[in-house]
Amino acid sequence: MRFDKSFLRDEAQKLVPRVEELSGLKCNIEGVTFRLTRGIIHPIFSSHLSLRNALILYYHHGGSYSHELKRLSISSKMIENEVYSSTLAHELMHNAQFSSFPEILYLSYSYDFGKGGTNPYPYLIEGDAELISSYFPYYGEIVKIPDLSMTFIGKDHYKKFYSKKKETYEVGKKVLLEKFGGDREEINHLYRTDGERLIDIFGLEKEYSKFYMTVSRR
Repeated sequence: MRFDKSFLRDEAQKLVPRVEELSGLKCNIEGVTFRLTRGIIHPIFSSHLSLRNALILYYHHGGSYSHELKRLSISSKMIENEVYSSTLAHELMHNAQFSSFPEILYLSYSYDFGKGGTNPYPYLIEGDAELISSYFPYYGEIVKIPDLSMTFIGKDHYKKFYSKKKETYEVGKKVLLEKFGGDREEINHLYRTDGERLIDIFGLEKEYSKFYMTVSRR
């Protein structure tokens, strides 16, 4: 298998029509740089992660997408094990979300806002990307972390680092399926819904920053 940028771009172009069909949104990968992340040095410097967290990201997280940098990255471990299609679809869905609703980009970063409150937007953004990726092969498959690396990481640290993100993905996806039946018209309407309603929809704590609650929608 070719481990180069053209390979990843070619695979993305194959998946884009299906992501658009499933989501009802449009991807825009023009100008997007596709890259394979090899090793753990890049996550340490680009995301300021500790060595232990970088190891988890390298073996487990699989992919990332930055709309501002126009960069989509997939771990080379996913490519080597040929289990990348659902991860690539997940990141392409982020491209579709932010291309279609650019106003939500700056609301998507933090899992917490206000004092003790929870930002509802990642539940929508990540939950929906997870929902779309579940229609692709190898959904839920991860690359096994070697015993030596897991010994260094530590099981307790691994669970703590990954539990919040995993919870956000799974809760978001579950709510979109249970409350909206996966209906795309209703789900896509949520991207223009205010934070207060999203907090109710996802059943989150109502301690929040008014800044996020009053964001206007076009």
